[in-house]
Amino acid sequence: MNKMRIILEKVVGPENVSDDEYELIGYSKDASADIRRVPSVIVRPRTTEQVSMLVRLANRTKMPVMPRGGGSNVVGCLIEGAMVLDLTGMNKIIKIDEESCTVTAQAGITWQELIMSLNRVGWTTGPRPHSAPTATLGGSVALCANGVTSAKYGLIGEQVVGLEVVLPTGEILRTGAGANPSASNFIRYAFASDLTGLFIGSHGLFGVITEVTMKIYPLPETKKCLGYTFDTIEDATRAMRDIQLKHLPLERMYLETPSSLKYFYPNLKANAALVPIVVEGTEDETRISKHIVEEVCLGRGGKVIETNILEEVSRNLDLIYFNVADYRAFGIGVNEVPLCSCVPTPYIPKIVKMFEQICEREDIEGYGIIGAIDAFACKEHAVVSPLLHYEMKNNESANKCREVVKKLVIALMDVGFTPHYLGRLKGPPELLWKLGAYYETLRTLKKTLDPNNVMNPGLLGMPEF
Repeated sequence: MNKMRIILEKVVGPENVSDDEYELIGYSKDASADIRRVPSVIVRPRTTEQVSMLVRLANRTKMPVMPRGGGSNVVGCLIEGAMVLDLTGMNKIIKIDEESCTVTAQAGITWQELIMSLNRVGWTTGPRPHSAPTATLGGSVALCANGVTSAKYGLIGEQVVGLEVVLPTGEILRTGAGANPSASNFIRYAFASDLTGLFIGSHGLFGVITEVTMKIYPLPETKKCLGYTFDTIEDATRAMRDIQLKHLPLERMYLETPSSLKYFYPNLKANAALVPIVVEGTEDETRISKHIVEEVCLGRGGKVIETNILEEVSRNLDLIYFNVADYRAFGIGVNEVPLCSCVPTPYIPKIVKMFEQICEREDIEGYGIIGAIDAFACKEHAVVSPLLHYEMKNNESANKCREVVKKLVIALMDVGFTPHYLGRLKGPPELLWKLGAYYETLRTLKKTLDPNNVMNPGLLGMPEF
């Protein structure tokens, strides 16, 4: 490692390379329930050219490479013995283009910094992750994350216009209209195949995302927060679906089940609730949308939630914050494993029922694990979010949680569950094998683009080759 360290220091400077034990241990864990995987060295590049040189070096030495952002992922993306490329130093906004309604930023910028910078000049992003202060732009694109505002904008990947990517052999690729050096990166679908889509949700298997260009939107004039309780999940689901079909300017719409109401809204005594429902836009748009939402929810048997509860929800809507609701509910020392996956909205009741049955059958409470499930609108469909909360310092609890996660994902896939990010926790090989030619095509692409298998080897259950 001494010889390797000298070479790395020539690329990025000695202050940006570390193989000190305490730092390696610090990088051996992310926010997921995955086990520790200790890297060999940590490198902090500052430019795309440095990333390119580092990846070329990894190819010559056959050293595994793991790009890393804020480490806030909850699905497990660590590689044992890897060269960690800590991209958080690549955190600049390159251009806010009001003519094309896009922003281009380096991959290591946090969502909090990006959104606050845009807000200062009257703009905002579409969806944003719950973990905005720590999650990075490139990491969220690499996982195709969802966001708190997905009701209007969909998954984060749907907002991406183009990318700059360092391929596994070191070449620098630009996708979208930006592939043309004389063009601004204003549109994704250009010059034949959509290469941008190859890297969205790729978990870093096909390259290192170094820049992202995505859509931006003018800040809305106003927002209104609404909420309704229902006697059954079926009634709440029908109301959610009816509202989606109206194509209103919704920012977010969450469906809470008895388990999630118990922990997040203990004052609401109901079997289901749509809260918060947030409409945004001009004064006229929000007024009309509020009337339509109310008409739909009351027509489905909904009851208006008390004003004081909605006021508390409203106070948090514009905060860019890590979702600490779990820690308020369960206390420090508890970690969360969300299994967010896309489903057609009408599937929500059967997904909830199956989740509850599996949790009961696995006796998760006997291992100190708490299960909760909710859902939220994601444009025309829904993201269902089963959550398992386990005791961080209890190995039996953590191991059982990892075991149940894999059982849940495999079982739920059989009823239409569609994970948009996987990692190690949600992507056991037996799950991917079910995908047939789709999985084999991913393997072929991996072999073609990464002949030495240095980029995140073994992730998503792909065997060595």
